[in-house]
Amino acid sequence: MSSSQGDRVRSRRTPEAARANILLAAEDLLRSEGPDNFRLAEVARRAGTTHSNVIAHFGSVIALQRHTAARIAHTLIGEIAARMQEQNLDTEPVHDVVQTLFAALALPSNRRLFAWIFLHDQAEPLPGVAEALLALRDITQRRLLARGKVSAADPAVAGRIIQLVIAAAVGQAMAGRYVESLAPDAPDALPGLITQLLYEGLA
Repeated sequence: MSSSQGDRVRSRRTPEAARANILLAAEDLLRSEGPDNFRLAEVARRAGTTHSNVIAHFGSVIALQRHTAARIAHTLIGEIAARMQEQNLDTEPVHDVVQTLFAALALPSNRRLFAWIFLHDQAEPLPGVAEALLALRDITQRRLLARGKVSAADPAVAGRIIQLVIAAAVGQAMAGRYVESLAPDAPDALPGLITQLLYEGLA
């Protein structure tokens, strides 16, 4: 077997492996260069494949963008869930999820990526993200019950907490510097205030 034939055999991937490799390259490009520099040709170059192969696997640039956005969102939510699981059950779960989400979205790279994700979530929910959020809800519910919060027996209670916290954290990440003049004496007090308000509503 010639060297070139050997290279072709070694580089041959299953369709699933090829898609995963392209998504990894696309995510790497987004994280290193930002959404404004998301170019199909560059994704193909980083993946070691061709423009036509990328289109063959994903159908269009928009589809690749959506799948990449889903991969990033799923990863970030999974990281948050992992941190929640690592916390001692004696700590306050609402405080933990608030602080973790606000801290994750406060990072400039994540803030930019989430803004890009929202802009590319126009047709239907991104694949896999709903399941990741449900896992985060379930972790929050278990920890609330461990703290004696009986109202959390209804999973919708933990779900609404996650909804409110994400909405607040996203709003703070996207618009915080524009509205910080409303409370200039305590610009970082919002996570604590949200934690307090949520706990006041829990039995």
